Amino acid sequence: MINKILLKVFIALVAITFVGTSSIAAYVKPPVNKQARTAELETIFDSKVLSKVKVNPNEYLVWVDLTKQRMSIFQSNEFVTSYQILSGKTTTPTPPGTYKVNARIFRPDDNYNLYSAKGEITAKVSYWIPFIGNLYAFHNASWRQFNEFGNTKVRPLRGSHGCINMSYADVEDFYTNYATKGLVVHITK
Repeated sequence: MINKILLKVFIALVAITFVGTSSIAAYVKPPVNKQARTAELETIFDSKVLSKVKVNPNEYLVWVDLTKQRMSIFQSNEFVTSYQILSGKTTTPTPPGTYKVNARIFRPDDNYNLYSAKGEITAKVSYWIPFIGNLYAFHNASWRQFNEFGNTKVRPLRGSHGCINMSYADVEDFYTNYATKGLVVHITK
């Protein structure tokens, strides 16, 4: 008899705990998808890029290779690191050319809003590092699957609206170690 009462009390406590936990969890902000770092594979640096881009010897240069969906950092013509990226899709391509980083924005609460053409919020990002006005930027893309970064088959149809999408860990590393205002960004097809 006592065992049956204890069993009923136990079941009731489990039910209250489960219901209480699930209702509380509904009000908790979901965590930012902090994807890992992509592989640091060395990229062969095209010497023609050096002749086109003027960078002081000790400064960093960012080279974005749209064909390979890869972004590499160089200092004094020496490879430093690279990241797999996802650039603009065919209908909204990332513009090739030479630009400079013009700001560094970090909002840890994941509240920098990206808007659609209709003015709707389409995504929220923590890191925003623009290089053409405030329209094209390097930023984390928490809504992306990790295997989309560096995937040349994804870009034509499911790429960005022209920005350089990066994994959270990659853009965090880029922001912390290399992205200074005035950093030269060279984008090639």
